Amino acid sequence: MMNINIVNKKTHRAEPCDVYVGRPSALGNPYPVTMGREECIRAFRREFMQLMMTSKDTTNLVYTHVNLELMHIQNVHKKYGKVNLVCWCAPLACHAAVIIEYFIQMDIAMEAKEQADMDLLTSGIIQPEDI
Repeated sequence: MMNINIVNKKTHRAEPCDVYVGRPSALGNPYPVTMGREECIRAFRREFMQLMMTSKDTTNLVYTHVNLELMHIQNVHKKYGKVNLVCWCAPLACHAAVIIEYFIQMDIAMEAKEQADMDLLTSGIIQPEDI
């Protein structure tokens, strides 16, 4: 499981494991807080999850840009063992929690796939070279 925190841009002392996810970054929430913080986060979540779960189209520049940022977060985590998602909201509710939710879902999916592969290997249904 990834060690990811949400920190406030104004109050957080910069660290090498920081990744800015506020506006105008690729992972910034384009919805204004003036529509209500919770609704703003819900709108970001709908759009982000739909983009990540349904669009694997590398010709889609939005998907490609967002995906590159997500890969950057993974690389920072590999290098430092943790990631700070930097935004202006913390400690208030923040769209960065949606990004963390995405990584949690990906971790769970990866663990399930690894377990399924192990079960198939153990039962002899597949061979190591099949994975």
